[in-house]
Amino acid sequence: MTAGRLAVILALWSACGYRPLSSTLPGGKHGVVVVSPDTSRTDEPELSAMLTTELCRALGQAGIDVSTVGRGETVLRTRVLGLDGLDPIVSAGRRVAARRLQLRLELTLSDARDGEALWRSGLLELEQLWPQAINDPLRSETARRRTLQRLSCNAANLAVRRLTTPR
Repeated sequence: MTAGRLAVILALWSACGYRPLSSTLPGGKHGVVVVSPDTSRTDEPELSAMLTTELCRALGQAGIDVSTVGRGETVLRTRVLGLDGLDPIVSAGRRVAARRLQLRLELTLSDARDGEALWRSGLLELEQLWPQAINDPLRSETARRRTLQRLSCNAANLAVRRLTTPR
């Protein structure tokens, strides 16, 4: 294989978000069980599944062996502290055009054998704009779900970046 072809393959491969399987977790661990978060502090039952899915995706892309069932070397727990609608953005016609959603959460990685905390994220706060469709509830609902999905994706990417970055 020529150097030019190899460069193209590596460029395409990295553009897809995949990385070499070499990341480790704190404590030199390589595998994690992701526990679905309790989202009872929010009115969003879908948020738990979205966060779990996005955490698994981001961990897998970082080269971590991940599952949501069974046993592993470590356990990753997410505590959702809140999902709040912040000040609405009002359009010129004095109608709400968008609302900012803020997600607050903390993550803890523990050793599966003894429960010892290996890593804590500290407070993570993320915001995302939720566009409002004034006279179209279906479009507003679709926009709300997309906003939650983006918040979940951004939260997972931030958490995994912090988790897999050596200190």
